[in-house]
Amino acid sequence: GSQMKIVFIFLFASSFPINAASCDCGEIEDALEEERIMDADYHSCRSCKAPEISIDACSIGFECDEEWAIFTNTLSASDDCSCLQARCGGNTQMAADRAIVSKIRCNNNSEWIANGAVVVAVVCAKGCDRGVCKARYPRVSSSEFSTLNVYPSDVDSKCATGHCDNGLAALNADGTLGRQLDAVKEVTCSSDGMWTWNGGSSAYVMCNAEEVSSCFDCAPIAIDTVRRQNGADPDGRLVINDNAPCRKLEFICGGLNSEISWYGNAAGTGPPIGTLLDVLVDGITCQTDGTWKNADGVTIAHLRCTFD
Repeated sequence: GSQMKIVFIFLFASSFPINAASCDCGEIEDALEEERIMDADYHSCRSCKAPEISIDACSIGFECDEEWAIFTNTLSASDDCSCLQARCGGNTQMAADRAIVSKIRCNNNSEWIANGAVVVAVVCAKGCDRGVCKARYPRVSSSEFSTLNVYPSDVDSKCATGHCDNGLAALNADGTLGRQLDAVKEVTCSSDGMWTWNGGSSAYVMCNAEEVSSCFDCAPIAIDTVRRQNGADPDGRLVINDNAPCRKLEFICGGLNSEISWYGNAAGTGPPIGTLLDVLVDGITCQTDGTWKNADGVTIAHLRCTFD
């Protein structure tokens, strides 16, 4: 029994130099290299560069801003099981190459992917399609207004738009008329729930139930210039402002000793209603009856510029 034990130990010990002498070192190196590649591939999903941010990645039906923040998940040295991810913060969503996604993920090639495809660019987005902006005041009791005609976003307008046959009206917070949007043909929904137009905005825009007189349809006001003595011709011109609730105009009279006079008749005959020794008169506003009035409510049909 003791002899067998000694022989077994001897044979077992002598097997090491035999195996070492017969091993293929190339196979060992190949196995180590494969392990290194697998490890590098796995950790490549933690090393994507910051995603490209571009407004061109925005999707139809959404309002996008390159300044809205994008966040990535925090990776710790002890966490070997997480890949890098990026998503938009707050109440924004992520648009990746014009498609809305919850997040993008770094893959083993250090590429950002979403829905199985490599992502070129992203941007944070907020919805602005139908349903974001209100089509009517919730408790409107006036028969003057009807529901806004809202059209969904499309290739021509990334956000929903509102239109009316009888003109648009912006309402106050209590449902009363704020202003008629006579010169506005279309309002556009913004992601904050406001209807916008030419720099203006309102939470409630509705249609006029019937066609209303416009304060943007006044006929052009008559103007002329008078030179007191030989010299350069006076510079008398009108400046139209359509961004106000009603069309307004300024009359500019440039020159030495400028004087502006206004008349109640289109011919500019008879004594003037008023005279101003200045180069500018403003606050002349179009009325729904088709007349022009100044800030004092005086009807003006003719403006005259006189200077030396």
